[in-house]
Amino acid sequence: MKYAVAIGNIKPAEFWELTLAEFNVMMDAYIWNDYQDRAKLAQHAQWEMSSHRKSKQIPSIEKMIGKSPEAQEQEKEEKVVTTKEDIDEMKRSMGI
Repeated sequence: MKYAVAIGNIKPAEFWELTLAEFNVMMDAYIWNDYQDRAKLAQHAQWEMSSHRKSKQIPSIEKMIGKSPEAQEQEKEEKVVTTKEDIDEMKRSMGI
């Protein structure tokens, strides 16, 4: 709830009316907006560095602020359950 109130500017009463999917969309939007803001600052930093550096090798935006949320999402790999042992291990970890 604290993230919805602090980040999403949502009243506590409105938070309880949100579905989990709506909350996730709100958080994804916040992460994307935050990345865009940092990317703009990094672009400005690149521009400022370009006139002051002897070497013209200016760090990339990705190097300065990390990968974009889209790139991070693409890197995630889902584990495919293919064996009975995998299923049994999952059941054990869930206490089933």
